[in-house]
Amino acid sequence: MKIKFYQTTPLAKLFPPVPCAKVIPHWYKKMDAEVANVQKLAFANNLSVKRCVPVLDYMTSGYIIKNYTDILVKKSWSDENGEELSLDFKQVGDQSPVDFHSASQMPLEINNHKKKIGKFTGVWGIETPPGYSCLFYQPEYLREERFKIFPGIVDTDQYTDPIGFPFVFNNEYKTEEYVIEAGTPIACVLPFKREKWTHEILEHDKDNKTSILMQTIWNNAYRRFMHSKKEYK
Repeated sequence: MKIKFYQTTPLAKLFPPVPCAKVIPHWYKKMDAEVANVQKLAFANNLSVKRCVPVLDYMTSGYIIKNYTDILVKKSWSDENGEELSLDFKQVGDQSPVDFHSASQMPLEINNHKKKIGKFTGVWGIETPPGYSCLFYQPEYLREERFKIFPGIVDTDQYTDPIGFPFVFNNEYKTEEYVIEAGTPIACVLPFKREKWTHEILEHDKDNKTSILMQTIWNNAYRRFMHSKKEYK
């Protein structure tokens, strides 16, 4: 399967989408696979999150969209005027890297105050094979503290225009100034096949193969017997 990214501005080519495996957080890389001085409980071990296969799969699945230009953010707050924002950046032509929605378009309140909804301008069109859509979400383990995007799904086999990412600035109730650097990961793109699903509620069978393996294999039962490799290149 192939996902295609279409560049819509010359600035974007310096920071193209990359597989998520190319953006593993530094704290994860430096972390030891085992943690010392952990109080062991029954059937527990001292393995760190670095040995958790589901976390690694999450970190390495999909593709990363990056910010394409430095954005200087100046924020202040007053009880009279609420949140006040000033953004500065370089741009080509009339295109701005950030736009804003009216607060009434998404009535989100924090501490009884309406938040301003920003939107990172889309500079990449995305195309997937027929029957495939894309889930867009923030890569949580990168621990971005300056902003939070809202997840969404786009049928990218039909819609191939550039996709923007609505977001809110974090920590808005204090004066601060910082730069969201060019190359900052903004969103993860995870392609998936659209299918119809139904659901069923059943009693868990404690004698099934999964339960037996988890009770009898000391380490890495999931990695050794149940995990399927994922590839995003």
